[in-house]
Amino acid sequence: MRLAPLWLFPGILVAVLFSIPGWILGAFAASPKLLDRPFSTNAAMFFRGTPTFLLIFGVITLTYGTIAWLFLRAVGALGFVCIAIAALLPVAAYIAVSLFNYGYDAGWPGAALAFGIPALLIGCGLWIFTVRVPL
Repeated sequence: MRLAPLWLFPGILVAVLFSIPGWILGAFAASPKLLDRPFSTNAAMFFRGTPTFLLIFGVITLTYGTIAWLFLRAVGALGFVCIAIAALLPVAAYIAVSLFNYGYDAGWPGAALAFGIPALLIGCGLWIFTVRVPL
């Protein structure tokens, strides 16, 4: 028994690449002070962090993304909005658990942006390259 069709994985892997600009946009949205730093400093920081975050987002997308995609396909809801909502569910769950366990914390809005923007872009990439124009 195969867990997912083989044609799903190229689209997922390309969708993971969407996390790179998402991570950069999320970092700037979460911490506007980065705009005050020199471009070379920011570029070096992003080049150092990209392999780590690409690995993290890749593992999450290959596991959770595949399960969510297969579930949405099984229920016939493989549209852009459903994939975007599924992509943001882990971020929303993090916020809910954080609020429940610790109450309002000044750090979670930044974390929501820092991880929500890449998750949303991964969801967009997943929809584009597995549903709209499958690879």
